[in-house]
Amino acid sequence: MSWFLLILGLALLIKGADWAVEGGSGLARKFGVSELFIGLSIVSIGTSLPELAVSIGASLKGNGAISVSNVIGSNIANIGLGISIAALVHPILIERSTLRKELPFNLLVGVVLSAMLLRSVPPSLDRVDGLILLSFALIYFDYLTGMTKNKPLKGIGAASTTSEKEENESLVKLILITSVGLLGVTFGGDLTVDAAVDIAKGFGVSETLIGLTLVAVGTSIPEVVTTTVAMAKKKHGIAAGNIVGSNIFNIVMILGVASVIRDIKMDVTNILPDLIYMNALPVILLFLTGKKSTLSRSSGAILLVLYVLYITFAVLRG
Repeated sequence: MSWFLLILGLALLIKGADWAVEGGSGLARKFGVSELFIGLSIVSIGTSLPELAVSIGASLKGNGAISVSNVIGSNIANIGLGISIAALVHPILIERSTLRKELPFNLLVGVVLSAMLLRSVPPSLDRVDGLILLSFALIYFDYLTGMTKNKPLKGIGAASTTSEKEENESLVKLILITSVGLLGVTFGGDLTVDAAVDIAKGFGVSETLIGLTLVAVGTSIPEVVTTTVAMAKKKHGIAAGNIVGSNIFNIVMILGVASVIRDIKMDVTNILPDLIYMNALPVILLFLTGKKSTLSRSSGAILLVLYVLYITFAVLRG
């Protein structure tokens, strides 16, 4: 049964990602905005909603530490797996705005989060920290809003050969395709992780190793698959925007909301290596893209090797 659920989950993931990318790309064309904007907003937030729901639930139950571990592990996997695998499929052309603005902002909020966590032993986040993170969320959303300014919306106030009804139906269809795609990615990810954990237990794999690998990767499966499918379709903006946008959203919104609901106290003291690695990845990504603003297959392979080394270190550290 677990193998069947694994196959079903993977099928939902792949098809859902396909629809999410196609729908998101269609919305970008229809409203005259860049695919990068769609990746940074609709797609990245959509693929992060499951993590938001889990984190809010965990915080309400007094298990907020799960939220922090989830976000750190997810952000590492997003770049270490998501970007690397996508680059292996096809070299990624990353827009200059991403390299100059979004990626540095990703690093900034990561450093701010690290400073908040490391100021006490054990690491913790309080409501004031949560409000500060949410203020960064407002700055980010204001930036996204600014990306749409001075961009004419297609199909609005312009001559068209199609009727208003057809235009509305087309928009509804695109929204529906995108929404169903994101739902498919979400439920497909859940099925895949649950089935993979059951199969791993059947082979006698330890709980620790499962937690550090399957569960950590599982929280990033929607982003990883969506980004890979986007690159298979050569949708560079959606691919890069999805990962960077998701990493920002994970920190400023997920941890912001979770820590406002209830103070978070970690049950481990040594998360410094994980925080260093999480913050180093955006810098490494900037370095690997080079002057051509392109992440090559060889650079993707380097990121993947670095992720494997991190997982190996995490397992050995216990």
